Amino acid sequence: MNVTTNQNNSFLITGETGDITPPSEQGFYDSDTRFLSDYRFFISGRKLKKLTGRPVNYYSAVHYLSNPSLDGVKEGTITVSRNQLVGDGFHEDINVTNYNRKSVTLTLEMVSKTDFADIFEVKSQKFKRRLKVKSTYDKKNNVARLIHKKKGLYRETRIIVSKTPSKILKRGLIWQINLRPKESWRLCCDILPLTTPEEQFGMAYKCGQFGLIKVGKAQHFEEYSKQVTSIDTDYVTLKQSYDQSIDDLAALRLAGIKQSDVPAAGIPWFMTYFGRDSLITALQTMLVAPKIAR
Repeated sequence: MNVTTNQNNSFLITGETGDITPPSEQGFYDSDTRFLSDYRFFISGRKLKKLTGRPVNYYSAVHYLSNPSLDGVKEGTITVSRNQLVGDGFHEDINVTNYNRKSVTLTLEMVSKTDFADIFEVKSQKFKRRLKVKSTYDKKNNVARLIHKKKGLYRETRIIVSKTPSKILKRGLIWQINLRPKESWRLCCDILPLTTPEEQFGMAYKCGQFGLIKVGKAQHFEEYSKQVTSIDTDYVTLKQSYDQSIDDLAALRLAGIKQSDVPAAGIPWFMTYFGRDSLITALQTMLVAPKIAR
């Protein structure tokens, strides 16, 4: 089952492990372009085992994983949590914890690739052309760059990592991790979708902010919630249904326009203007969110 999160013009589709596994519709998209088509993590060369993975709200998701049996390390004694946030890019906090009674040495490998495909090419799986992508790594700033540049077209996926890797490969990065019993290790990744080399991109979220609801709400939801009708009832089912509906309306908002309350047609494949869909939504929500109709 896919897990989809979004904010403004960006959305992320992963599997329940938090990985983007090719070939598939999964990926990190911004403004109808896929900026990540392959994004996977391996522990000591092996696939991680899924415990659970689900969205927390429309712009964040959690994934809890454990280790398979490794040399000298029993299955299920290492946990890996992946906290993912979408907003002006894609941010991820990864925590690796050792629940063995002894110290362990592991490797964590990140694989990252892109095809910069158009969203409808991905949906139809009919690709008009494959763009050439150059991969580089800036050791000084711990930045991996996936770049296509030709005839005025520039696309870049920039991956900023918080820890210096032990090894740099063509397909990704490897970290060696030494953990004492009950010790944790954290890695933060910022993934930026760029259309010019000089583009300034400020991430909406930073390391350790996952779970601090006020951070995301203050930037994207809180002001919106003040503009819509609120209800007060002890009928819990009604309250939860209503609040979820308001969340869904907020998730559909498009960025980069004067009236940012105009809703897109749907997530994930139709995050754009469809006059019919927006008008019907405006009529159906007149009592709740009249600003949409205006």
